Amino acid sequence: MPGLGPAEMLAKAHGQLIQEVVKKEVGWSHASMEYDFSAENVAAFRDAHRAYQKRYKGLFRKSPEARRERAGFLHFCGTHGLTLEGRLFLWAFKIKQWLRPQQ
Repeated sequence: MPGLGPAEMLAKAHGQLIQEVVKKEVGWSHASMEYDFSAENVAAFRDAHRAYQKRYKGLFRKSPEARRERAGFLHFCGTHGLTLEGRLFLWAFKIKQWLRPQQ
């Protein structure tokens, strides 16, 4: 998709990765609104994530929008324990919130 910017390409890639852990509904052409973190789905996510890292790594810091998109994805990964990078991102995010002065 040559017409897409870095943030849009990452958003599409993130959507595809998240599909790996969405509960599959037998007999339906659409995905469920629930996650299924079974060992099989997590393994499929991790395999796809390795390919994603190689293919899209150059887009991670291309623009402020791409950085925000990536941060949202890392937050998702950390919240659900899918990747070490995501868990570290979530840990740093929580530390920053804790250190931020309360208004």
